[in-house]
Amino acid sequence: MARPNLKLTVPPARKAELEERFKAADDVRQRQRLQAILLATTGQHGYRDIAQIVGCATSTFALWLNKYLAGGLDELLRRETPAGLTSPIGAQKVQQELQAGLKAGRWRTAGQVAAWLKEAHGIERAAKSIYRWLGKANGALRVPRPAHVLQNPPAAAAFRAELEQRLEQLALPKDKPVKWLATIKIFQ
Repeated sequence: MARPNLKLTVPPARKAELEERFKAADDVRQRQRLQAILLATTGQHGYRDIAQIVGCATSTFALWLNKYLAGGLDELLRRETPAGLTSPIGAQKVQQELQAGLKAGRWRTAGQVAAWLKEAHGIERAAKSIYRWLGKANGALRVPRPAHVLQNPPAAAAFRAELEQRLEQLALPKDKPVKWLATIKIFQ
C-alpha cells in the first residue's frame, strides 16, 4: 500500500516567505531544499514524488523535512560543512612544474615532492593528498617489489651480472630508454 500524499501545514505568511526565498535563492542546493518543502505544502505529492521531482533520494528529502520541522528555514538551509576549496597544488603553475619534474626524474619519493612543494610554494599537505596529486600527474610509485620465497638468489645475481653485456651486444642507441619485456618459461 502506497503512502498517502504529504500535506505540510504552514501559515500563509511562512509559505509566502518560502516562495520568496525560493525565487531569490542563487545556490542550487538551497533552491532544491526550498522547492522540496514548497511541494510538501501543496498536499499533492508523496515522499517519493517530491524526492523524484527535486532529484534526491527519499531519505534525503525526509532528512530535509525533519530539519525544517525542527528548526525552520534557518536549520534547513544551514551548511554543516563549508563549501570545498580548491587545492593550491591544482594551480596551473604548480601542476606544470610538478609534471616537468616528474618527467625529468627530479624526485624519487613522495616525501621529496612534499619537501619541494613546501620549499618552492609553501604548500604543506598530508601524504594521502600528495599521492592523489602524483596519481593525477601520472607519477609512478617506485617501490621494490617483494621477492618470492622460492627465488634463487645466485641465479638472480648471475642474470644481473650478464645483463649489461647482453644489452651492449644488442647495439641499442645510448640516448634512448630501453624497455625490457621478460619471457616466461613453462616447465612440464
